[in-house]
Amino acid sequence: MILRAGASGAALSFMRPCPVRASEEIVVTMYGGPMETGWRRNVVDPFQKESGIDVTLATGLSLENLAKMRAQRQNPELDVVAMDTVVAVPAARERLYEQLDPKRIPVMNDLYDWAIEPNRYYLSWLSVYYGLAYNTQRIPRPTSWEDMWNPAYKGHVIFPDISNVGATYVMHILNTIGGGDTNANQVDVGFRRIASLKPQLLTFWTNHDQVGQLLSQGDAWITPWPSDRLLTLKSLGAPVDIVIPKEGVPFGTSEMGITKGTKHQEAAERYLNFALSPEAQARNAETIFVGPTNKKTQVPAELAHDLGMNPGPEVKRIAYPDWSTIAPFRAGWIDRWNREIK
Repeated sequence: MILRAGASGAALSFMRPCPVRASEEIVVTMYGGPMETGWRRNVVDPFQKESGIDVTLATGLSLENLAKMRAQRQNPELDVVAMDTVVAVPAARERLYEQLDPKRIPVMNDLYDWAIEPNRYYLSWLSVYYGLAYNTQRIPRPTSWEDMWNPAYKGHVIFPDISNVGATYVMHILNTIGGGDTNANQVDVGFRRIASLKPQLLTFWTNHDQVGQLLSQGDAWITPWPSDRLLTLKSLGAPVDIVIPKEGVPFGTSEMGITKGTKHQEAAERYLNFALSPEAQARNAETIFVGPTNKKTQVPAELAHDLGMNPGPEVKRIAYPDWSTIAPFRAGWIDRWNREIK
């Protein structure tokens, strides 16, 4: 039998399967190395399974992500951006983040107050501290920031370069201990202390992989380093440990927000809500060693101690500088570093 064209078209139309909506996809950022591996396992993979939303994980430095947010302001390719606080501050000031709504991201109601940016442009997803990391086979347990100046350690001390945000953290620590006021750009004492350390140094380090290699191999004996990086290296069997010096440490954060103008706002909000849940944060605490920002997160006592959670009164907290206040000073600090220290 020969079908008429009209009937044939109708039949074929009936036989075609209904179109299936493609899975929604979001692009999110994260730091590289062990952080990326753990984040993918602890957050990205289970989120994809639960939500059906595809996630592309892009790694890169905070400054690179800020540059992308600025360049793509009219047509953003990134949906959720994680970055260091010192870079998140100008991103928020430039309105590169969407303002977050607790009604749409209910996990915000479970976060510590300090984990929510006052204007709700970003949320803190971790808590870490810059302590003194050391090789346990080379030197005894340090107790003070002054141990970096121990003459016996000459040639085996490493220190963050100004290209790494850690240099600002540690300059602030030394400046505060010495009576300076980083927020008021009174940083002479901090710069003098770092300059006086130069004869002790093996090198100024620029990236965390470099620190891990030098410290685990015993070329470096002592260095300021974030707690999460050290504890990750320690978990791999390296002869390393970390202390909170008696003068104190600042407890720092990293931030996460939704890019202004994202085409996938609902999916991005679901991702944030999942990433900051107590279950996801507990997995991150146990595998990539970052302190939680969700008050409901349950962490074993020994791990909580290593992470610096709920420290006792013997632990001194050094307040972080106001990043929005010091942002205009940083260019001058970099120039001064290159003239006086590098």
